[in-house]
Amino acid sequence: MLAVAERTGELIEQLLAAVPRLSALLDAAEDVIADAGAVVARIDETRAAADAILVRAGVAATSADALLLALAEAQTRLVALLDDLGVVPRLVPNSRDGRPVG
Repeated sequence: MLAVAERTGELIEQLLAAVPRLSALLDAAEDVIADAGAVVARIDETRAAADAILVRAGVAATSADALLLALAEAQTRLVALLDDLGVVPRLVPNSRDGRPVG
């Protein structure tokens, strides 16, 4: 019975000695969980920013489409006007001094 009591005392001492290490491990685990939460929050912020960029890109694409449509309409009107005037448009590159080449 004395041996059991001694062994129990030793086990209690070992358990008490392990408490600071267990406490440190729990603190470290809490830090890891907090860091993981911060990473998830940053991921959510990045996703929200990417969504905003996609919206802005969509607005830009819509504006570009509208501009191209307006330019196409203007070109159609210009070609019709030139046809009515009997003018044949000719694209001629200019030299460095501004005079037509060719």
